[in-house]
Amino acid sequence: MEKVLITGAAGYIGSHTLRVILESGRSVIALDDFSTGNRWAIPAEVPLFEGDFSDLGLLRNIHRESPFDTIIHFAAKTSVEESVRDPSLYYSENTAKTIRLLDACRVLSIKNFIYSSTCAVYGSVKSMKSDGVNEGTPVNPESPYGWSKYLSERCITDIAQSVGMKYSILRYFNVAGAHPDGSLGAENPKVRAMVTVAAEAAASMSPSLIINGDDYATRDGTCERDYIHVLDLAYAHLSALKRLESGGSSEVFNCGYGKAFSVKDIIATMSKVSGKEIKSTIGKRRSGDLESIFADSRKIRTLTDWLPRFDDISEICRSAYLWEISDREK
Repeated sequence: MEKVLITGAAGYIGSHTLRVILESGRSVIALDDFSTGNRWAIPAEVPLFEGDFSDLGLLRNIHRESPFDTIIHFAAKTSVEESVRDPSLYYSENTAKTIRLLDACRVLSIKNFIYSSTCAVYGSVKSMKSDGVNEGTPVNPESPYGWSKYLSERCITDIAQSVGMKYSILRYFNVAGAHPDGSLGAENPKVRAMVTVAAEAAASMSPSLIINGDDYATRDGTCERDYIHVLDLAYAHLSALKRLESGGSSEVFNCGYGKAFSVKDIIATMSKVSGKEIKSTIGKRRSGDLESIFADSRKIRTLTDWLPRFDDISEICRSAYLWEISDREK
């Protein structure tokens, strides 16, 4: 089997995916600058390199020491709110550096490239179909974060075609939850994902929870999202990898369950699974937040062997809560 380099391997999604790829019998190399990642998330047996994923010299050295054929690219800035405050940071870190990574792929003759993208590229879909947003839905990012990821997608498709590299672009919907064995979970204070915020509130790590707007055109006035368990997303990467290894074509895939839960739904579910009352107040809308979005993920289910294993919002919330309790007690 081919050897895989994972950028951002010590992060939330990267560490779960690294574990899944490793358990599949493949050799894995971890690369992270540890700006937000955690060393403890990398198994001791995995070769670990610290540095900038866009550094050609570093990538040459890694490739010389441990040749790899595939890159799974997670490393990125991921806060919509931060991207609105500092757009140049996001275009620099997410887009410009990805271009340099793609240039390195050409130099190193990389065969396969899997990219961590986002449903934020779609923006607020005005006429969303009853079965959700599919990969053919026109893109319309509403934040610098969304644009930085979509521009990276365009660079991947164009550069990969020019050098003969295959790719899979995975557009994540809202990633949540933690590893069932309690060993991995969300650990980035700059990314305020709703399930994590609710889990922290239930674990009494936050005095209260702020709902950013309750005047959206949704059934309860709060934003609605499609929440996918982080481990199911990790398995989606493995399925995309297997497809590329077997000669499959380059594709874009949505990764979600095809159902939307509101902010209030998450608070109510987290309260139920934790047995804790979660206090909340209504705040202002955040710039760049989408009103409602959920995935049509039939394409990845059809073209790969991916099947969700953790499609249960109660289990997603429970795993996130148990992680917060475990982490808080360490």
